[in-house]
Amino acid sequence: MVIDTPFFHCFCCGRRFRPELEANEGRFIKAWKVAFCSRCIRGNSLGLAAGHPAMQKLARNGVALVRSNGGFVPWPDERKSPRDAVVPLAE
Repeated sequence: MVIDTPFFHCFCCGRRFRPELEANEGRFIKAWKVAFCSRCIRGNSLGLAAGHPAMQKLARNGVALVRSNGGFVPWPDERKSPRDAVVPLAE
């Protein structure tokens, strides 16, 4: 019997990695709906250049990208969730 383990493919370099959190081989960026390996994330800690082929492909796929002052597209902050935006109830 063969067990087929699912893998993510890095959107930047194409490297395959396991999606388990313990493996720490990469992560899925929910805001962009793509996965990046930890090598590409560490190597581009400020973000990816706006002219990078991966960023151009994301823009063609309809992802809204915001450049920083240095011309890089920073990694989205995945720690923020819609629950963080608390709306007070009208009295």
